[in-house]
Amino acid sequence: MSRAPRSIRSSGSTRMRGWTNTIRRRSTAKGEGDEQEATTEDVEGRITKFTYEHKPGTSALEILRQYENALAKVGFLKLVSGRRAKLPTHALINGDTFGAFRLDRYGKPAVYVNVGASDQGSWVESHVVIAEPGVMEQKLNADADSFFDQLGSSGRVVVYGINFDTARAGIRADSESVLAEIERLLKTHEDLKLRVEGHTDNIGQPAANQKLSQLRAAAVVSWLMKHGIKQGRLTAVGLGDKAPLADNQT
Repeated sequence: MSRAPRSIRSSGSTRMRGWTNTIRRRSTAKGEGDEQEATTEDVEGRITKFTYEHKPGTSALEILRQYENALAKVGFLKLVSGRRAKLPTHALINGDTFGAFRLDRYGKPAVYVNVGASDQGSWVESHVVIAEPGVMEQKLNADADSFFDQLGSSGRVVVYGINFDTARAGIRADSESVLAEIERLLKTHEDLKLRVEGHTDNIGQPAANQKLSQLRAAAVVSWLMKHGIKQGRLTAVGLGDKAPLADNQT
């Protein structure tokens, strides 16, 4: 293997938390005005959840309308949107301001997006759930052998599972297993050098995103050094939101 630095990309965010699993329910809704009714049904597929923090003083309704407008631009149909939408308790997303949207796709199951927003107290948050019926969760190959194969074929690896709390650079304990595989990769292939790239979404100020991504990349390098990897084999680079891991298309 070449001794030139290879890339390991770690995705992260300054203002967003997210996770993915197999879905149990999706929400559909109908009605007009604030008092709209919604129902849920069981489906098989994938759900992705995000929590965003917003600027204090922003109203929940304003946040919901921003989502509504953005989703409409890419073809989503509004099913329900407003305050106090009537939902079963188990289906509620945090906040009393709720929207449900659907994207119809030719030859494929529709995609559903549910949005809940809250402006109570000092926290202003929105909670987004994306439901993709028919899409089953794929097991990620987060092991040293898979990393090595990807480095050989493309020169880089996009690594998921290195987690940070919102707006922080401290590595969470649930990241240990993935980091241990990177450690194993480097100890197995002693001539390998890695460029560790930190990434964020585009929420917040670009300068702050770049700084946070640099700190997170440096945290990964620091963890590896503490586990016996020499500093000269690692380079930390923060790219902020300038080099997205994927586009914004659904």
